[in-house]
Amino acid sequence: MKSKKQNKNIKQEKRTPILEHILGIVIIVLLFAVDRITKDYAPNKIFNYGISFSLFPGIIPIVIALSIIFLFILITIYSNLRKNIKNSIMLDFGFVFLIAGTLGNLFDRLFYGYVIDFITISGYFPSFNLADIFNFIGVVLFITVLIKNSK
Repeated sequence: MKSKKQNKNIKQEKRTPILEHILGIVIIVLLFAVDRITKDYAPNKIFNYGISFSLFPGIIPIVIALSIIFLFILITIYSNLRKNIKNSIMLDFGFVFLIAGTLGNLFDRLFYGYVIDFITISGYFPSFNLADIFNFIGVVLFITVLIKNSK
């Protein structure tokens, strides 16, 4: 008779990674769509021609190239972490949020030449958008996983 631990291991082996990938892609698409819709219908749009905090306007081709390079680096880092950190939902969601946020702002840069920001906090903080929030969430989740697994 198999123990509960053996049954648990068997269940984990039966998981289908393809379903996890499809779920991740669906969430990325949904987050990207929410970002697009909010940018399209935002009443107070601010056009950011630079990088974060509107710094260095006019270097859009460099920013686009760096964003694409960042995506490949992110995928590589995630793949390597996933090999060493098994079954980490926080790592998976961190990756999903970072991809969605990066794609949201990259889309703006590719098709408009600027990023659409629309969220402002009474002048105390630079304007931002949902893609920026997704990136922040993704970074926090990644850092949390790295700290948790470094002990």
